[in-house]
Amino acid sequence: MNHGFTKDRKKHYLAVNVALRGDEISIRFQDDCKRFDPMERLKQIYENPDVTRNIGIRLITKIAKQMDYINTLKLNNLIIKV
Repeated sequence: MNHGFTKDRKKHYLAVNVALRGDEISIRFQDDCKRFDPMERLKQIYENPDVTRNIGIRLITKIAKQMDYINTLKLNNLIIKV
């Protein structure tokens, strides 16, 4: 929220959906923030020796079985399966 939405004073959209299928949990984040693909940033993130930087992305990538990102119709869609 702090990084994605600009101070343009427009109303923005954020949706979080959670689904349980068997023993797998799928979480989908969808927003109209500026384009941000966390998978593109992973290499940069893990090159930084300071493990406290980008702690949220680091934690999620450690526990996720799968992460998929797509930007469609100016909406970011991040699906994380754990």
